[in-house]
Amino acid sequence: MGYIHTQTTLVATTDTSALLTVAFDAAYAGDALDWTKVKAVLISTETNNMRISWGVAAENDGTPVGHLCTAGKDIWIEGYNAISRTYVISATAGSPASMQITLLY
Repeated sequence: MGYIHTQTTLVATTDTSALLTVAFDAAYAGDALDWTKVKAVLISTETNNMRISWGVAAENDGTPVGHLCTAGKDIWIEGYNAISRTYVISATAGSPASMQITLLY
């Protein structure tokens, strides 16, 4: 599949939908990444729940948008096209989810 390029990075969701790439870049302490070379992403949700969507911003209001990912679950996303269109948000306002994210090149 590839090799791990970055150290696993802790990323927290917020009450505002964010592209996964933007949320990761904000938390990552290393050099700038070339997301077009990323083959896959492993996301482990540690605390609280989050919503994840593709191609449209995730929402956590009265009509939520995005798949519910509960604490303790893992998500595997393959391919730059899918990764670059991934949005994340806290499932419940005021309760950020902690995600451990690892990129594979």
